[in-house]
Amino acid sequence: MQQLTRGNIVSELLKMAIPISIGIFLSMLFFAVDTFYISTLGQNQLTAITFTFPVILAFTHLAMGFGTGVTTHIAQMVGSHKVQKAKRSAGDAIILAIVASIILMMTSLFFMESLFELLGAHAEHLPFIYDYMVPWSYSIPFFTIMLITNHVIRGYGDTKTPAKILMTVTLLNLILDPFFIFGSYGLLPRMEVQGAALATLIASAIGMCMSLAILILRAKVQISLRLRTFWHWQAMAYVGLPSMISQLLPPVAQSIIVLQLAASDTQAVAAYGIASRVEAVLLVFFMGLAVAMNIFVAQNVAAKRKDRVIKAMHFARVSVLIVALLGVFIVSVFGYDIVGWFSEDAQVMHYGLLYFAFVPISYAAIGYVMVLNAGYNGRRMPFSALTFNLLRHVGLLMLCIVLFKPLFGTSGVILAIPVSHIVTAIISHYWFFYTPHRWESRR
Repeated sequence: MQQLTRGNIVSELLKMAIPISIGIFLSMLFFAVDTFYISTLGQNQLTAITFTFPVILAFTHLAMGFGTGVTTHIAQMVGSHKVQKAKRSAGDAIILAIVASIILMMTSLFFMESLFELLGAHAEHLPFIYDYMVPWSYSIPFFTIMLITNHVIRGYGDTKTPAKILMTVTLLNLILDPFFIFGSYGLLPRMEVQGAALATLIASAIGMCMSLAILILRAKVQISLRLRTFWHWQAMAYVGLPSMISQLLPPVAQSIIVLQLAASDTQAVAAYGIASRVEAVLLVFFMGLAVAMNIFVAQNVAAKRKDRVIKAMHFARVSVLIVALLGVFIVSVFGYDIVGWFSEDAQVMHYGLLYFAFVPISYAAIGYVMVLNAGYNGRRMPFSALTFNLLRHVGLLMLCIVLFKPLFGTSGVILAIPVSHIVTAIISHYWFFYTPHRWESRR
């Protein structure tokens, strides 16, 4: 258990943010490994696995959103020195993860056929989709429990252990994938797409066992259902449910952008796909810092250390600016090569470079909004975080597209992206620092 209510603020934040960033990057790599191996099987298999991405991301984002509520609740217990309450809350979070993951698994299995038909999957892709999604659905409890348990561990202030667990799971998936996909000298049959999902299931099950063992043996967490359990679930849901909705908003924003670009030029859609994926890697540190800020703010608000929260926010703002400038430098110098590595089409190159000309000016705003939203969650103001996410990803984005597209065409759609980020950052900054109520810990 790590108390974040004393000690050097900068070192504490960096000690948390760096391992979390590594863990997030490994999570991205986890699914990239499956995609790489499956791409060698053929175009139909690759297309089929692409149809599964939105569904898998939706389930993952839901679990991560609720994990934010779990982290906040545990961190506030730790910050207010309520050790036994933190242990009981941790056990209750695991029970909730078990119940929720079984519901998610049954939902995936029951609605699978109608869901992928709704997404427009063709008949030749459906067998491969089912081959992957059926075993993947059975892995949902393992993956979800591992994810929530890692959030519990982070709530205690330990961010290195979850990163080590994710590293182990990613390496296991990397090792197991070729054996299960292509077969293993008569020991395993060639299972192709289904094999990739089975490798994920096994790696997730091992990761779940690791995280539960660490929590039970090290933190002495006891998992038992009591009447008080439901109160803890309610406290976690207060932050968790709005966070779940917030986690689903970036895909909504991407859908809006893709629809607007597709109406103008399909090459612009391809360019956006390339640029946004590269951008996700560049912004990994922002995600890690935001998770660290959530833990730090929750503990210090519970300990009534507003002064440390303000100083941490100032440091985060400077850090975001430095990393953003580094990102701008990378895309400015290597943008042409990056886009060219994915596509040699002249129009795709044009729109990709246009994206890297406009959007990077908002990298600092993107990171700062992430940090501010984490701060809102740490202060148990989740609806403020949700409001600013709605403003950024839907309201301002659509307004800017309506204003700019008639004037600038496809370029106007791309221009709307940085403007929505920058305006949201400015408004959110003033709302965070000039809402003196809610600084007290609300449990």
